[in-house]
Amino acid sequence: MTHQKQGQCSPSTNLDPLSILDWGRMRIDRAREKGSIPSPGSAEWRALPDTDPRKVAAVIEAAWAWADNAIRADPATEMNAFLDALARFDDELDRLIEKRTALAVARSQDWSRIGPAWEELQRRRAIYVDRPPLDREALRRWVETGHSAEQDPNAA
Repeated sequence: MTHQKQGQCSPSTNLDPLSILDWGRMRIDRAREKGSIPSPGSAEWRALPDTDPRKVAAVIEAAWAWADNAIRADPATEMNAFLDALARFDDELDRLIEKRTALAVARSQDWSRIGPAWEELQRRRAIYVDRPPLDREALRRWVETGHSAEQDPNAA
């Protein structure tokens, strides 16, 4: 006689999980027509006659819950996988919101009234390709004094 671990089906059985689910759903639907389905082993469940479909349906629901828990490998691993998927979804949602916001801003203005068009900017850049590099020191002097030329500290 071979022993199985809890939650494993025997490899020799040829059970179709979808057929089992359909069989169980049919019985549970029939039982719900008679009223609520009590928890197996409860006083309400024990008071039901053995022929009441709710008694069988309660056992089917309990078996499904047990199988669902037995199939799950590790709740911590499952939770981490769920949180990772949620983080990826959240990042993607942020990117989508940013893109939609940018498009809404872009469509909300007549940008031709604010500044030159892209083509005009490109034309201007082509004209000034060979300009001298910016003299940052002269720019600093101009901002501070209003003059870009170096001033002789002794001349005054």
